[in-house]
Amino acid sequence: DEYQDVSGVQELIFRAISREDRNRFLVGDVKQSIYRFRLANPGIFTEKYEQFPLYTEAAPGEARKVLLRENFRSRREVIDAVNSVFSRCMSRALGDIDYDEQAALVCGSTQYGGELPAPELFLLSQDAEGEDETPDKTAAEAAFVAEKIRALVESGASVQDGDGLRPLGYGDIAILMSSANATGPVYRRVLTAHGVPVAAGQGVGYFRSPEISTAVSLLSVMDNPHQDIPLIAALRSPVFGFSADELSAIRAADKDLDFFGALQKAGETDEKCRGFLARLAGIRELCADRSAEDLVWELLDGLDLLSVFSAMSDGAQRRANLMALAGLAQRFEGSGYRGLHRFVLWLRRLAERGEEPAAGPGGGAVQICTIHKSKGLEFPVVFLCDTARSFNRKELAETVLVHPELGLGPKMTYLERRVEYPTLARRAIRLRLERETLS
Repeated sequence: DEYQDVSGVQELIFRAISREDRNRFLVGDVKQSIYRFRLANPGIFTEKYEQFPLYTEAAPGEARKVLLRENFRSRREVIDAVNSVFSRCMSRALGDIDYDEQAALVCGSTQYGGELPAPELFLLSQDAEGEDETPDKTAAEAAFVAEKIRALVESGASVQDGDGLRPLGYGDIAILMSSANATGPVYRRVLTAHGVPVAAGQGVGYFRSPEISTAVSLLSVMDNPHQDIPLIAALRSPVFGFSADELSAIRAADKDLDFFGALQKAGETDEKCRGFLARLAGIRELCADRSAEDLVWELLDGLDLLSVFSAMSDGAQRRANLMALAGLAQRFEGSGYRGLHRFVLWLRRLAERGEEPAAGPGGGAVQICTIHKSKGLEFPVVFLCDTARSFNRKELAETVLVHPELGLGPKMTYLERRVEYPTLARRAIRLRLERETLS
């Protein structure tokens, strides 16, 4: 699967273990190739795509291709717009494939009735020079989107719900962007200022939202309190509310021990520290014979995490995030694994891989998520934003450029004059790498 993203090494392995390619079944789409920076070579896929005849025209035993062009999730208006855009900007020269009838999407859904206005493209003029993704540009775009969202909801627009219609709500709307780390918080701040509710944690990631990072820190401390960073995060959280001055006083109680040792030392004279240690000891007694799901619920109910974070802004979404953590614990137990230590490691691996519980329509707030994270979700109204972002060309500035076909492209150093300039090989490789990166 995802064969457009294999490397030359992987292709050789597949060829070596197959029966001279006769028992290989490949699935992929070169239009979805995004991992060239991980040495993926989409040319391997396009070579087969161009060489293999259609399955209706292939001889017995001959390699063949089957075109899976039907899209069953999106309305015809969306698909027509996608085809219109990419038929103009994707070609073999830039994009590795001609966006012709074989590559274009076909609307396969029959569940949507009626007609909608065609998708709209908005161009915002900016006075600032250059192409930098400055906060002012992002905020201006976010303000424009906020006004559009409010106008849509307040106009009484309807969306399909089963066989009938219902009024459009904020929870039916999603804002998608290629990367939400930098721009997501700006959108969230601006939309909130315009009176548009936004789902909590969106734009920073599920595991980095305050309620989930607090819960994971508490689970880590329950597993092993001799971890300074999770322990300090738990103490600093709204659940226990230790101030920076109080944390400094704990550290000063004994500078030779780790932070938990210093906390125990401070607990000999400080009532607040003693109270935290008592609650921690009570919860840790449960860890030996309780499931991960039970321990999560102990945090949510026993330590009042649900109450504390539900009382904050976007409380409904924060509550939903914490409930999703209980769902993750259930999923962990269902996979056959056991133990708090393993559960914490499993959560950290999910966070590292970017695997998060999927948010969906509803909840009464606009969702902000990346295009990658929105895969498989369906929203009645979508704003695709931050599309004017500059391409990343950092790899073209490396001291030595490397291309699998053209070889090495070093810089030339003129020692006598102490100057450095590109060689012809470097210029050639840079042009090729730039075209492939843009593709």
